[in-house]
Amino acid sequence: MSLIPYEKLYKLVSVFEDPVGLDRPLWRDYSRYQGVVNFDVAKLNGVLGMAARAGICYGYTDPFFQLNWDEAGRVGMYRTSYLVPYPDQPVVKQVDNWYRIHPLIDIIPRVVDLELKREQPWSKIADVSWEISELVLSRDGVRPIFYSRYGLINTWLSSWTEEMLNDHFWWLAQYRWVRSLEHAGPPTLPNGVRRDRVLLHQTADKKPGFTDEVDSQSVDWDRWEIGNEAEMHQFIAAAFGGDEPEPEPEVEKVRITADALNVRAEPDASSEDLGELMKMSVVPVKRTQGDWKKIYGWVHKDWTEKV
Repeated sequence: MSLIPYEKLYKLVSVFEDPVGLDRPLWRDYSRYQGVVNFDVAKLNGVLGMAARAGICYGYTDPFFQLNWDEAGRVGMYRTSYLVPYPDQPVVKQVDNWYRIHPLIDIIPRVVDLELKREQPWSKIADVSWEISELVLSRDGVRPIFYSRYGLINTWLSSWTEEMLNDHFWWLAQYRWVRSLEHAGPPTLPNGVRRDRVLLHQTADKKPGFTDEVDSQSVDWDRWEIGNEAEMHQFIAAAFGGDEPEPEPEVEKVRITADALNVRAEPDASSEDLGELMKMSVVPVKRTQGDWKKIYGWVHKDWTEKV
């Protein structure tokens, strides 16, 4: 029995995706697992910020970190880094390595990826996590964001007080059973964490990226939780400093409604096929000609809806 190729399988199940919550501002987390990222494609499709993996523990540097960091800056995305700490290894050594790879933050605080237990007691994980937070606060002037799942936080950080929990912002992962479909949100809150302290929700980790965005078959999808795009910019400026970006000129944008829409070289269904746009992709329109809309090529208006 032959297996269904991954992309075809996604197209089969994507019609069941719940559209509720999919209009939240889109972010990404990238690492070597995605290979080379085309940041122009990501930005064109509405990716507004990203966290690049800097390292794991103190002995590993992600080979794509610097490229991802530089490219995100070039296209004007919010950017930060994340570290995957080992709770059984020296804390200062791990944090020093993080700052070696990523010396200075932009605007968004660093992110601690809390997902490895390494046979350590919960109390040790809680103590190590707090020590990392204190070190980052002393160096950056702001505490790190913590990424994890509510179940792990409830268990591993059960010794933290509500004040300690809510002295941080959170990036929560919560998926649907079919992890190529996005969870509509909001994510379940860990015990004691306020809703207004949850910045991001990782909604899927097996969903394909936009056409030509990444080398890999899938990429993590992350949604901003506090407000729409304009409110996101306002929040970031108020919470983390920096200037609120100037609003971009008003342009028509459309969302793709077909499961996979062919982009044509000319406004004609028989012209050269330049590739596909996946369902829910949001693209700016350069001009309209009859029933066709030009993006980088041409798409038929019947398979789009105005954003």
